[in-house]
Amino acid sequence: MAPREVLIVEHDPNIRLLFRELFLRAGYTCLLAGNGGEGLEVFRGSRPALIVTELNMPVMRGGERVAGAGIELLKQIGQEDPDAAVIVLGNPSYGAADVKTLVASLKLGAYAFFWKPVSNDDLLFAAERAIERRQLLIERRQREEGV
Repeated sequence: MAPREVLIVEHDPNIRLLFRELFLRAGYTCLLAGNGGEGLEVFRGSRPALIVTELNMPVMRGGERVAGAGIELLKQIGQEDPDAAVIVLGNPSYGAADVKTLVASLKLGAYAFFWKPVSNDDLLFAAERAIERRQLLIERRQREEGV
């Protein structure tokens, strides 16, 4: 069975804790980050099986406000781990700009995209499928390298 560790990157502490409780109840080990910079640091230190990140974070680097910090985080993770299982969460109140960013996130390798508020069942289902896909990609690469 694939590891069940999730990194939750969410700037709102209340939402971050709600997601933590959801994943803990589903049997995951949870790592938390309040912005993209923290998320990247935690990712580099632990390489979790799954990353759940919001799209519209206000911060990416050292307290600096960066537009599109969620996309920047996704790019960095993808460069460091092309098999990363990432689920992106967006806020529909941001409108057309967020739809473009949604498409960009999928092109950058996000497994799934959900608008907030997201159904707990949908999020957990996508999390399981994303981890399974990651494991299959890793196993395929290992077989190809072994040949």
